[in-house]
Amino acid sequence: MSIDELFKIAVERKASDLHLVAGMPPIVRIDGNLQVIPAKSKLSGADIRNLLKPMLTDKQYAILETERELDISHELKGVGRFRVNCHWEKDNLGMVARVISQKIPTLKDINVPQIVYELIALQQGLILVTGPTGCGKSTTLAAMINHINHERSAHIITLEDPIEFVFEPIKSIIKQRQLSTDMVSFNKALIHVLRQDPNVITKETAQFHMLNPELLD
Repeated sequence: MSIDELFKIAVERKASDLHLVAGMPPIVRIDGNLQVIPAKSKLSGADIRNLLKPMLTDKQYAILETERELDISHELKGVGRFRVNCHWEKDNLGMVARVISQKIPTLKDINVPQIVYELIALQQGLILVTGPTGCGKSTTLAAMINHINHERSAHIITLEDPIEFVFEPIKSIIKQRQLSTDMVSFNKALIHVLRQDPNVITKETAQFHMLNPELLD
């Protein structure tokens, strides 16, 4: 059994999340309910470590050992992308992976009110997308970026931890930067991003800035 095999099972079963917990078999969340993956044995701490290590670089594993937490994204070609949190629990490794849809949502898909279309048409300002975990913040921001990408020429920069939806440029330039691999910290990245001629900046899927380039001097 490999971690990619478990990811495939999660996608095939249309799960939203995959859980690895020492002393339990792999578990998926389907339609809000936690379900054990049939025919899979209970995992020991060593089992989970052996599953996770091939997915992590030496640097990432060192961070996990030092910080006791690690957030990364993982892509399995032909299957999907996953937002992965690795952590320690009772001195054993654990993992929770969120399955990310391969289809980038549209504003119509998520049924946003008309005011959202009007807000993202503005050339400057600040939009905050807030709410508890799992309420759709990342999906909403992705739909907003997707709409701008299809509607106008803009330079969009995303600062993420980790990268979730991956965008292809349509009318806009889109640069996606991930914490640790592409930037040292959000604070430093935000300072320097203003020298990179942005029209739109998103930070940590919680803030959405619309900037006028004339304000960057």
